[in-house]
Amino acid sequence: MGNILDILSEFAQLFAEVDSKDITGLGELHTLSEHLIEQVNQSDEVTSRVQETVQAAATAVCDLLEKVILGDVDDADKALELIGRSWDALQQLLEKEAEGLDASGVSFPPELNLPAANQPSQPQSSCSEAGSITLPENVDAGIFREFLAALPYVLEELEAAILTAEQDPSEDNRNSIKGILHNLKGESGLMGLDAMSDHCHKTETLLIESTGAFPASELLTAKDYLQQALTQLSEAIEDLPVSSQAPSEPVELPPPVAMAPEQEEGIEPDRAFDINDSDVSLVIEFIQESLEHLESAERDILTIEENPEDKETINAVFRAFHTIKGVAGFLNLTPIGKLAHSAENLLDQGRKGNVVLTGSCTDVIFESMDVMKQMLATLRQAAEQVSPFVSGVDLTNLIGRLKALASGETVSSDKNQRPAAPAPAASSTSQATESKPAAKGPGPANGPGKKVVSEGTIKINTTRLDLLINMVGELMVAQSMVSQDLGEYFGSNQRLKSNTRHLQKITRELQELSMSMRMVPVHGIFQKMARLVRDLSRKSGKDIEFRMDGAETELDRNVVESIADPLVHMVRNSVDHGIESPEDRKAAGKPPTGIISLRAFHQGGNIVIEISDDGKGLNRDRILAKAEKNGVVKKGQEMSDQEIYRLIFHAGLSTAEKVTDISGRGVGMDVVRKNIEELRGGVDIDSKPGEGTVFSIRLPLTLAVIDGQIVTVGKEKYIVPMLAIEQSLRPAPEQISTVYGGEGEAVKIRDSLLPLIRLHQVFDIEPDHLDPCQSLVVVVTEGENKCCLLVDDLIGQQQVVIKSLGSFLGSIRGVSGSAIMGDGNVALILDVPSLIHLAQNVDAPAGMIA
Repeated sequence: MGNILDILSEFAQLFAEVDSKDITGLGELHTLSEHLIEQVNQSDEVTSRVQETVQAAATAVCDLLEKVILGDVDDADKALELIGRSWDALQQLLEKEAEGLDASGVSFPPELNLPAANQPSQPQSSCSEAGSITLPENVDAGIFREFLAALPYVLEELEAAILTAEQDPSEDNRNSIKGILHNLKGESGLMGLDAMSDHCHKTETLLIESTGAFPASELLTAKDYLQQALTQLSEAIEDLPVSSQAPSEPVELPPPVAMAPEQEEGIEPDRAFDINDSDVSLVIEFIQESLEHLESAERDILTIEENPEDKETINAVFRAFHTIKGVAGFLNLTPIGKLAHSAENLLDQGRKGNVVLTGSCTDVIFESMDVMKQMLATLRQAAEQVSPFVSGVDLTNLIGRLKALASGETVSSDKNQRPAAPAPAASSTSQATESKPAAKGPGPANGPGKKVVSEGTIKINTTRLDLLINMVGELMVAQSMVSQDLGEYFGSNQRLKSNTRHLQKITRELQELSMSMRMVPVHGIFQKMARLVRDLSRKSGKDIEFRMDGAETELDRNVVESIADPLVHMVRNSVDHGIESPEDRKAAGKPPTGIISLRAFHQGGNIVIEISDDGKGLNRDRILAKAEKNGVVKKGQEMSDQEIYRLIFHAGLSTAEKVTDISGRGVGMDVVRKNIEELRGGVDIDSKPGEGTVFSIRLPLTLAVIDGQIVTVGKEKYIVPMLAIEQSLRPAPEQISTVYGGEGEAVKIRDSLLPLIRLHQVFDIEPDHLDPCQSLVVVVTEGENKCCLLVDDLIGQQQVVIKSLGSFLGSIRGVSGSAIMGDGNVALILDVPSLIHLAQNVDAPAGMIA
């Protein structure tokens, strides 16, 4: 590296002495630049990545020097200043390379126009970086559209969090920003948007390392960059050729450039736009949402005519067209997207005050709405038949008038060219709920003869759906109470008994049907993990094969949404910490390709999601040492392997030797534990050194209802989840043992010694019997762990609606919730995993609830 650094130094000294008229000096600088390229390419001490960057940057410097020498630049002094900044960046890059330091923070001037592949990551504060964002290669179109559709809300949340933290830079407010950035970093990396992921990583680092004043300005600038990147990605997708996939080659996104009117290409009325089978549901949903947007926009336009200065209402109409344009672009519905874009431009001029939205402006906007409804009606027919979409409308005249109005010209609305009222199928909201008959015979694939059976879906606010399910739960409680009262007072009436059983059956079926409305397959989040592993394996230089099984398994929608983030964190850790490099795997006698498996399956009525890898396993000693250093455990404290492995769920506890944009801050695993516990689930870790690690997440099918066994302890009733019960029995005296020096009890069942938990001690109540042989023992399981619960009696089985204990009680160990019984009293639902954990810790105090 000595010769290379000498060339850098010689160039810098000569550059300080020359000016734009010193042709000889400029020629010498050109020679030194060429010499630098030659020396770097021949050096074994420079990585290939840096060689490519130096080659591109130094070549650009040579070209610029030639233009200065030939007088082919408008401002020679400005060109020399750019050359100086570029050479400074080259010097920083190569000096860091010589010292073996990370050179990712070195940035070249954007004016140098380096290719994206050779342009190092830019600082997070530069909004001009948006031009370096590229569309990912071969991304799944559906997932990418979903990501872009959610991104505006994420950015709004980020901006709100920054503004809140600016007023109160507390640790909680800072953590809110970190959480948003951390999740967005993972999501954008999953989508293949490496520049955006790197930007979030650096912004997160900026926030963590800021020790003085809160960096609100820098964070808002970083957010603006993300906003600009979103805009460019959305516009780039609109211009892509009709395809369900992004192009195989990355597409460089230039800064947004307004297209002159004469550059706009017309869209032939008979041009066909394909609709893929996988996009039919998205198209149907888009039609319904667009009609809703147009309906509200029509009301708002009437308000604007009365008050053209109403900026809030103008913004509402603008957002309606903007949303239609964005989703139409995602679905490659170019005619609808172009028309919405032109109307949006006119509205944008109106909200800026450049155009008054009255008279001919509102007439043309209404005309645009009519045309859009007509195209939506045609689109619905095409989607139901899975045939190509042909708009049948010549938009040239209408788009031309919209553009003329946006430019301030005066035009008249062409009412004679307005289309007929759209078909009822597109304009009627109720039509969305009507069932469509199936085709009588199979048609050609993707052809006009192919019909799709529409299930008559309708979009419902999730709050209303949750309210419906809660009301059904209340109905079940009321039905149980009425049935119990009728049994007590009219027990001999057989007809009443029969009707009561029939009512109970209908109520239960209604409850099951309402719960099924929230059940969705886990395939969506599994597919995201597949892409995440693919991208992270390439970034980390590891060969990893991803396998998934059970993706069709269904879970409550709320559970699926809550489990997405934990899965991302756990998969990232499996890639970064679990799987070794190909060289290390070969040295350990393993195949160079590692395996990460994700599987979902039913087990005892729960859903189990397993994330496993065949990597190096967890390092027990390193985890324990880091925990002792951080004060999580006391030095010398005896702990089992399982207890040590669970320490990784503590916040800030990371054994990574180096912080990367994949993992290493200790931010993610505590989020995993918190989210899973909030879902009334649990997570187990099984790891073997050199063989790999398995994370098992157990989740309830639903968060609303459980089948329970009602037990009594004294005068109190408790509910034990049926899925956790293995058996119940009355033990014989010879089955009872005392362990741990008299501090604990155990029951011998089938040659296994199981710890015994006396529930009357746990809840500090008076039992009917103290002798286990006069009571009953309920054997409960949680994974491979078991224990015995001592109760006085078993009452019966009942499906109960889970009720929260409320914020005033908070979290109570051993209890997961409550339920209202048929007699109107409240019974506590036992938390079996917590009780088993209590059984494994004999020092835990009795009487946890006073």
